[in-house]
Formats: sequence, structure tokens, C-alpha cells
Amino acid sequence: VFVPAFLQKSVLTKRCWHCTMFACVTDSLGIYQYNGSTIEPVCSTPSRESLTALCWNHTHQVIGTVSKNPNVIKLWQGSNANLLSAVPFTPDERITGLSFSNNSRYLASGIQNAVHVWDLKRRNLKAILRHDHQVSCIDFFQESTVVAGDTGGNIRIWDIKTNEFLNGSATTTNDVASIECVSTHYKHPHSVVCGRSDGVLQVFDINTGSARQSMSLYPQSLSAISLSPKNSKLLVTVSKHDRKVCLVDIMSNTNPIAMIHLQNNYPKCVSFHDNGFHVVVGTRENTLLIYDWRNAKAPVCEYSVPATTLDAINGVSFQVNLNYV
Repeated sequence: VFVPAFLQKSVLTKRCWHCTMFACVTDSLGIYQYNGSTIEPVCSTPSRESLTALCWNHTHQVIGTVSKNPNVIKLWQGSNANLLSAVPFTPDERITGLSFSNNSRYLASGIQNAVHVWDLKRRNLKAILRHDHQVSCIDFFQESTVVAGDTGGNIRIWDIKTNEFLNGSATTTNDVASIECVSTHYKHPHSVVCGRSDGVLQVFDINTGSARQSMSLYPQSLSAISLSPKNSKLLVTVSKHDRKVCLVDIMSNTNPIAMIHLQNNYPKCVSFHDNGFHVVVGTRENTLLIYDWRNAKAPVCEYSVPATTLDAINGVSFQVNLNYV
């Protein structure tokens, strides 16, 4: 594994490990603590469901999850995984993705061919934002902007103040490669990063709708992205069909600057730690792997997640503080 110089020279402080928590979803929601060398379970949900996505709110006090069979969105207490509320849907309504706004007042999710936005303060459905194709992924940018990708290969940037998508919303002429994952960064207010079903990573300009960068990283679907909270140019990508975890500089059109080859696992999801060096990878084999990019020849630690079904780890997330210094 090639290790970039800026990672080699960096030094961690002890406070990086203070109360570091992360969560993952399989057939239950699990919350774990990471102290720099080991993973310790904190709590998990008592119910058994097929959970497909999760997200933290901005205070880390609430975790949102998406499940199928039954189709439902649930909110859980972040400290003890106690259920707070649930929004059920019919069996034919596919739920894709979940994202809180920056102050956690709004919650957005993809429901079939639309983005649903709830006002959690007023406890009502604020908006239904229509797409021409099934919404496949979603991310809030700040407080009033929702970025959504769909199976038609389109990205729309919605202003929930007006319930209209911005003129700069990006669309593509490739109607084969759907958008599998999408993410924004608070330090890059004009950039949207997306991964496609053909393994291509693209960076779009929100204002113009044009693709600034495009690189082919995997032979098949690019299934998950995690942007670095310490460096707005860096992100980690995985493909559920490939055993590689790639570290990418989105300001460059070159190959990944570093790469991890998993030996016995296929990654499904990934999340950056606050320090910008460590990433947690959730795998198809129900294993959590934590790597340090400064020496990524082997994982720092690994943990087998108990599961009552063969469900993989479908989502994982560190408690990332976007204002961390």
C-alpha cells in the first residue's frame, strides 16, 4: 500500500479517541466504541430486521435507520439504541437512503420516485420532491439543500425552501449507469460526489451542473463513499463486487493515491474517523475492519458482528464532527 507523505508525517493526539463511537446495521442496529486498538460493543437493538441504511443526527443523540420487510424508517436513541419513533410504509414502497439536515430539524429519504422531507420540529411531512426514476441515494447539504441520485443516472439538487430543484442540477446522457451513492462536503459547498453502477466516480459542480472530474475505479458498481472530515479533497470508496478500498483525491483525475486489498472479505460500506486517518469498513461477511491509512497493510482491528441472518453489514458510520479541529 502506498502511503502519501502527508499521512506519514501526521501525529495523533489522545483526544482523537475520546468517546469515539460508531454504528452499523445488519439485522439489527449496533453501537460500538473504538479506542484506537479495539472495538467494544456498547448496545444493540432487541428487534431483528433487515436494516439497509443509517445516519446520525448532528448532535449524535439520534440515529435514523431504514429497513425492509417491514419497510419502515425508525429513529433510535444514540446512547442506548432505544426506539423513539417509526414511520411505516407499504411493502411496495422501496425506501432508499436517509439523511439529517445540519441542525437535525429535517430528515430526508428516497421513497420510490420521490424524495420525502419531514419537519421533525413540527412533526409533519414538509415536501415530496419528484424524480423521473427511482431515487437511489440521498444526502443533505447544510440545512435547506437535498442532493438526490436516481436509477436513471441523474442528480437533482433540491431547495426545500421552494421545493424546486436548482438550475444547476446535474443530469447525464448515460441512462444505463445509475447513481448508487452521493455525498457532499461542508468545506466544498459547490461539489457533489457520486458513485455509479459502472464503477465510475464523478464530481459535479452544483452551480453549473457539469462534471468536473470522472474516474473509473471499479469494474462494477461503486457502492459507497465517505468524505474525509479533515481534508475536503479526500474520500474513500468501496464496491460490493470488489475487494479494494480506495483513497481518492477528488481534485485529481489520476488513479487512487492509496489502496487496500481485503483478503477474505467484500466491503459494502465505509466511514471516515474524525482524525482523517482511520476508516471503518463493513463487509458482506458481517465483519467490521478498521484501517489506518498511514500503515494499511493490515487492519488495526477487526470484529465479527453477531447476526441471526445472513445479512451483510449494510451501513456503518462514525460519529463524525464536521466542526472538529
